[in-house]
Amino acid sequence: MNIEKDELVDILQEQFDLIEPLIGKMKDISKAVFLSDDVSEESYEIDSVIDDLTEVFESLDALICDLE
Repeated sequence: MNIEKDELVDILQEQFDLIEPLIGKMKDISKAVFLSDDVSEESYEIDSVIDDLTEVFESLDALICDLE
């Protein structure tokens, strides 16, 4: 499969655009869980997922910048 650089940037940008709002929503959920009376192990798992998504998001952003 031979993908042109511009096509790759477009594909990566689409993925970037999908991930960005998810991180915001997950942060909102995490805040709500921590503000509730029942802080459980799930809240820490949510934070771990947020950290992982943020890392992917930052890597994807750097890759897009490198390709442009």
